[in-house]
Amino acid sequence: MQSGSERVKDLSKALFGNRHQLEIACAIADEKSGIFTATTLSAATGVPHNLVGPILSKFAGIGTITVAPNVRSSSSKYYSRNECDFWGACVSILNSMGSELPAPYQLVSEK
Repeated sequence: MQSGSERVKDLSKALFGNRHQLEIACAIADEKSGIFTATTLSAATGVPHNLVGPILSKFAGIGTITVAPNVRSSSSKYYSRNECDFWGACVSILNSMGSELPAPYQLVSEK
């Protein structure tokens, strides 16, 4: 039987063509401040940093996130979450998997 985290990855691959995009989207949705870096998302999800960056570039390209102005440091690029239905849709998809999910995924709240 497939683990909950593998089911999330498989669902993400089927929906987005990327095994980590759904969990990254849900981590962004769950970020209370709406400001984040690839490093903070990597730490929150366990997805390697080098896989998070390209996902953030895709999200920025479609306008769901923006490079945060005036919040840059020399070592990190900060992003801000743009308000849109995409985040709630991703959380709803993840939550529809219910109790089969491992604990980190159950922390996601609908916004």
